[in-house]
Amino acid sequence: MKFKTRDCGILDWPKLFDLSQLPKIGSSDHFSILSKPMTKVENKPTVRKIKIQDMRDSAWRTLGRWMTQKDWSSVLNATTCEEKLNKLMSELHFAKDKFLPQRTVRKHPTDHPWITNKIKKWIFKRQTAFIRQSKDSTIYKFWPRNKVQRKIKAAKKHYYQNRVADVEQTNPENGRNKS
Repeated sequence: MKFKTRDCGILDWPKLFDLSQLPKIGSSDHFSILSKPMTKVENKPTVRKIKIQDMRDSAWRTLGRWMTQKDWSSVLNATTCEEKLNKLMSELHFAKDKFLPQRTVRKHPTDHPWITNKIKKWIFKRQTAFIRQSKDSTIYKFWPRNKVQRKIKAAKKHYYQNRVADVEQTNPENGRNKS
C-alpha cells in the first residue's frame, strides 16, 4: 500500500511497517492509519567455508623429496604413452592429496579482504595466550601487538598494490586498460 505525504512524496512503507486502515473517528472526514513495525528477522552473517590447498613451503619441500625418492619404474615400464600418462597422473594426484591436502577455511563476511588466514591465526594465538596465561608470559610476549599490526599493514598495502592498482588502470567505458 502506498501513501502520499506532503513533503516526502510517495513512500513505500509496507517493507518496514504493517499498515491497516481504520474507520473514521466520530464525524471526521479522514480515515486513521494503524502502522505496526514488521517483526524483523535477525539475519546472522553467514560464514562461508572455502576449501584451499596447503601451499606452505614445507609442504612443497616434502612433495619434492617424495618425487626425487620415488621409484618411477612402474611409469617407465608402461608400454603405451597413454598408459604412462595415466600412471604418472595417478601417482601425482596421490602425492598432491597426501602432501598438499585441501583444508577448509572459514571466511566471515565482515572480514577485510587483506586479512589472511595467517594473520587470523596470529591474532588468535595472541588472544589465547593472553586468556590462558597472563600478559607477562613468554608466549604472549612472542606475539606483540605491534608485530601483528605491522603484518596487517603490510598485507593491506600488498592488497592495494595488487588488486586496486589494476582497477585504477581500467577504463569504465569499455572495461579495458587505459593504455
